Amino acid sequence: MHRYGADCMYVTDTGGRLTIDDARGRTRAYQDVLDPSTQLGFNADRKPSLSWADSVVTVGEGGAYRVDASPAGHGTGAGNTSLEAFFAAAGLPGWEHKTDRDPGRRR
Repeated sequence: MHRYGADCMYVTDTGGRLTIDDARGRTRAYQDVLDPSTQLGFNADRKPSLSWADSVVTVGEGGAYRVDASPAGHGTGAGNTSLEAFFAAAGLPGWEHKTDRDPGRRR
């Protein structure tokens, strides 16, 4: 897809039915065939509330660079991955992100 101008490809779970293993496997399969300069993203609906876990595993183990998420998981239908849940989980393995989870705190 890179030769056609794609900078990023997304694995999507619009039905919210992927398990963690499914999400990991699909993002790895994309990584196997994409040009290394093409970023990989992941978009999950939160129907069975697996979206944050699927998003974390696709970044940590599946090679995803981008994750679609929104505050409190708001979105059409069942909603999206919750930013709050994703960043809380991403902080556990020590991933660096530039998100202040406590903006009211004085520095």
